[in-house]
Amino acid sequence: MAEAGVSRLSQPEAPRSTGSVSVLDVLRQMSFRDMLEHLPQIPCARSSLLFGMSSAASIGTIQLFAGRGVGRAVNWTVGTFLFVSVVGW
Repeated sequence: MAEAGVSRLSQPEAPRSTGSVSVLDVLRQMSFRDMLEHLPQIPCARSSLLFGMSSAASIGTIQLFAGRGVGRAVNWTVGTFLFVSVVGW
């Protein structure tokens, strides 16, 4: 039972005996959908994705207005987004 004035959450729990856990067990429990749902909650991921989107929109617009064609502008947009997001993270 928790002491008066002390939150139950602040008390450490005893480690659970789960036996040995392999990497394969962890990978089986992970899902791509769960990773995508929690990605915006990671502060550095959120800022790098936003910076990547704004950079990609800028570069893509410049390429389009420079008369390089839609296909080339889209290639530059996607490449810029991926590069800036990964480097920014």
